[in-house]
Amino acid sequence: MTSRAASSASESLAFEIDSAGAGGRLDAFLASNVDGWSRSRLSRLIDDGDVLVNGREAKPSYKLREHDKVEVELTELPPTEFTPENIPLDIVYEDECLAVINKPAGMVVHPGAGIKSGTLANAIAYHFQSQLSTLNSQLASVSSIASTKTPPA
Repeated sequence: MTSRAASSASESLAFEIDSAGAGGRLDAFLASNVDGWSRSRLSRLIDDGDVLVNGREAKPSYKLREHDKVEVELTELPPTEFTPENIPLDIVYEDECLAVINKPAGMVVHPGAGIKSGTLANAIAYHFQSQLSTLNSQLASVSSIASTKTPPA
């Protein structure tokens, strides 16, 4: 059986791999044994060096061996914040529940690696300032938006 020890003083976990866990991928093992964390988020922790196998960094695809010692430092992502910027928006439709926005080609959707401003998220945060408290979490969960050049009739 895989043993697990949790540290109450910090967000860290330790596992010792038994014969049943041997042969599986590191990211899959963690996804099965760390509640409330997605496999992709755990893979990012592995890539960021927050997961060690036998005291060394490993890849998400690492094949576990019996008696491997896995240490996990559960570091939360910083909350996503969008600084409101007065960037004109082409709002096709808007009511109290929905806004349809025509995003210009080339406009970055949200802040990311090296881009902190001038994004669609910054513009939306400005336009919808009264709903800003819920906007950050809603925008963070949107992964894609489909559109057509001509609205359907």
